[in-house]
Amino acid sequence: MDPVTAVGLVASIIQLVDATGKVIKYVSGARDAPGERETLSLEAANLMPLLMALNQVVDKGSGNDPWYLSV
Repeated sequence: MDPVTAVGLVASIIQLVDATGKVIKYVSGARDAPGERETLSLEAANLMPLLMALNQVVDKGSGNDPWYLSV
């Protein structure tokens, strides 16, 4: 994978992490549908560590790794 593609992948992951954080804040501020809010909040909170781990893998890897080629 060339460096430009790797940078684009990292930027996309960072955007996903940011969007997940915004969703968590929005859901926490919502007053209607408390059951759905709780479910969505839990799902988003569970997604955040996975996205952070993926971001770390991308930051540590190199373009020659088989993982990058498969992604």
